[in-house]
Amino acid sequence: MKATLPLALFVLGELGEARAYSTAKAHRRLGDDGHHHSGGLACGCEAKETDHPFLIDCNDGARIATAETRLQACDATDAACSAVNAEGVMECQQAFFILQAHHDNCEHDTLSKAQEKMIHDYEDHCLNCVVPRQYVPSHPKCPTVNCDDLSPAILGFEALNSTCVAHGLPGATCCTTVAQQGGFEIIYSYHEQCPHDVVPGYIEQGLHDYEHDCEAYLCNNVDEAFNPNECPTSEEEWQRLATAAGWINCHKAATSMARRSRRLRVSAGVNDDDE
Repeated sequence: MKATLPLALFVLGELGEARAYSTAKAHRRLGDDGHHHSGGLACGCEAKETDHPFLIDCNDGARIATAETRLQACDATDAACSAVNAEGVMECQQAFFILQAHHDNCEHDTLSKAQEKMIHDYEDHCLNCVVPRQYVPSHPKCPTVNCDDLSPAILGFEALNSTCVAHGLPGATCCTTVAQQGGFEIIYSYHEQCPHDVVPGYIEQGLHDYEHDCEAYLCNNVDEAFNPNECPTSEEEWQRLATAAGWINCHKAATSMARRSRRLRVSAGVNDDDE
């Protein structure tokens, strides 16, 4: 049985008002663990930047392992993520992009728990890119969530946290009841559809704790399969026309200027992490 929107609605009715949290309480918990993802350009566009080129290939475990080893050698700081080697490549940023993009686009078990943790350790310091989870024909469509209202996500988390045993612990189990299945669908939909600095860190962690036992209840947030390595055509076309006209792509220019500013501050001995 696959997760569907009625399951998500069932959780809200199952838990009831006595278990509900207000949105205000949810926002107070946003900073509990310092967990923040930042939005950015499409991963397919970032992958084509010459200072951190990469490729998304969910079957290339060796590439992912190499990125893990490289990122382990980097400090979790803005300076490390901005550092450029003699060839002009931001090695730490490149390694982070490889882990983050594969985490977001590939099946949930593509990365190890240690690799997933590394993403959370570095995501406040490195640039993040955006790519959806790949389409799976056998999965239903995810419900559309309202990212300004976190109460369903908190209710969904509570449905899991109060009755499931996290993967890796003795007796691990989850998604054996309709309420658990609906709760997982809710937090997965928030994870996929909302800016990640909006979703509380403990809910993100809950997703990783229970997704192994709930993998049969994943859902699609895209309508068809796509190539994650492609930069969106509209942006490519805009950039071609803008370059021909002598214009600057404001989004890329802003990103580039931010990087340049960060590098100048680092070269001048100013460490953003100390500010």
